Amino acid sequence: MVPRLLVSVRNQVEALIAAQCGVDVIDFKEPDHGPLGMVIPSVLSPAIQALSVQIPSQQISVACGEVTDECPAWAEQLPAVSYLKLGSSGLKNRSRWIETLRQRQEEISAQFQCPVSGPASWIAVAYVDHEAAAAPHPIEIIQAASENSCAGVLFDTYTKKQGTLFDFVSVDVLRKLTAQIHESGGIVGAAGGLRRGDLPRICTTGVDLVGIRSAACEQQNRGGTISREAIQEFQTALKACSCSN
Repeated sequence: MVPRLLVSVRNQVEALIAAQCGVDVIDFKEPDHGPLGMVIPSVLSPAIQALSVQIPSQQISVACGEVTDECPAWAEQLPAVSYLKLGSSGLKNRSRWIETLRQRQEEISAQFQCPVSGPASWIAVAYVDHEAAAAPHPIEIIQAASENSCAGVLFDTYTKKQGTLFDFVSVDVLRKLTAQIHESGGIVGAAGGLRRGDLPRICTTGVDLVGIRSAACEQQNRGGTISREAIQEFQTALKACSCSN
């Protein structure tokens, strides 16, 4: 099975480029604001609206920052999306952190309600470099995802300049955790500085989604601009790698 591709974009222009490439899930995120930095509502809302008009069936996810971030004040309800993500940095030493996470999710979910498509599903984010993020261990996040009825788990890195996904988790461990989440009916995503060279390992783990930002940008610069050619090259490599396994 070929994992689906998620590409993180920061605005409407980048979103439409990714959509024209046939990306499976378009993820809105502001890379300058952290690993799960949220795109400001005044940019996010019209971008999602434009995307939903051009490609009504397009799956969209939105990064909503960290639980410990100040919740933005929305002037109006935002368009409905498929998935929402919220980081767990700073929660490691907090008591009752699962309740804190759940409360923040409920506050954000209220802004994305849609009478037609219904509420968005939450994807729990497990930072594989959890020590650097002062976040709960991925095993704890997986348990919390199950308790909070999340749709799945995304394995990601918090520090974007100190290594990639496989610098913090082995293929064998990722494969076992993926199988565990699948047994509970959840989907699994993998991200964290992934490049085309990582695909042979990724495609043996059974993950459902591969998420990229740097590999989709010009010169693989996370803070740069999305490149149509970079996305297409990654798609080709992903398909070729999956077919060989």
